[in-house]
Amino acid sequence: MSIISNLIEIRKDKRINQKVMAKKLGISSGSLNRFEKGNRKIDMSIIEDYANKLGYELKLIVK
Repeated sequence: MSIISNLIEIRKDKRINQKVMAKKLGISSGSLNRFEKGNRKIDMSIIEDYANKLGYELKLIVK
């Protein structure tokens, strides 16, 4: 499962729709929709912010 898939699942479990999540992230709901479907690349800082807004800390391990 990808990071994005996990974030989408958590968002849905918390009953947060795309419109609300997009507003929290400061992006349009259309942009979030394209991002979640994999049709748009998005900056890593927004992915981190997405996780944080859901109450999770995104940590990347680079070896």
